[in-house]
Amino acid sequence: MAKENEQYYHAIVHLLFSLLNVYIFSEVHTQQGRADAIVIYEDQIYCMEFKLDQSAQDALDQIKSRGYTERFRDTGKPIHHIGINFSSEQKGR
Repeated sequence: MAKENEQYYHAIVHLLFSLLNVYIFSEVHTQQGRADAIVIYEDQIYCMEFKLDQSAQDALDQIKSRGYTERFRDTGKPIHHIGINFSSEQKGR
C-alpha cells in the first residue's frame, strides 16, 4: 500500500509541472535505478526523489548514491538535487 501512495503523490507532482508547461520526465532510467523525476527548466536541471514516511535526506542520499544526475554533468547547466518526503500521517495539514 505504501508504494501505491508514493506513486499517487508522484503523479500529482508530475501533473502540476505539466500544467505549468514545465518539461518533466518521470521514472528516468539510469544505470543504478530510476530517478522519480527530472525537470529541465530553461538553464537549470532539477532531480527529484520522493519518499513516503521516510526523510528528505534519505531521498537526497539516494540521488547521490545512485548517480541519477551523472548523465547531465556535461551539459554545463546547474544541477539541483531535491528530496521530498510525503507524510501519510500529516497529509492535508
